[in-house]
Amino acid sequence: MKAVAILKIMGELGARFPITKIWEIISYVSEMLKDERVVIINKDGVPHGVAFCSICDDYDTFYRKTTWNYKPHDPKGKILYIELLCCKKWTKELREIFEIELIKKYPSIEEAVWHRWASYGDRKVTYRRKICMK
Repeated sequence: MKAVAILKIMGELGARFPITKIWEIISYVSEMLKDERVVIINKDGVPHGVAFCSICDDYDTFYRKTTWNYKPHDPKGKILYIELLCCKKWTKELREIFEIELIKKYPSIEEAVWHRWASYGDRKVTYRRKICMK
């Protein structure tokens, strides 16, 4: 899939992009696609969300960067940092679909961190993976 196709899906989900940053955005999405760090969350064959993720052991560098600034990640890390999530409505069902896809791709993930945007400031959301011991 190409960057413009991802941006089209995001636009259909309600995202808007500043025209002055469009080349920076396309470059970011292209790099994330090359690294296989873009997850399209499908439900019944229809895209309901797009997430850009990084794997690391310390998410602070990803949290502090500007939105469309690409940074390499460590695919062997234990923390999944959700850099950007575009979705009409984030439901438990979509989160579970997203989790299944991520665990297939990165089985070593133990925790996911997301700073959910709010008008009064970011709100940190943490999901801890329950690993069954046999």
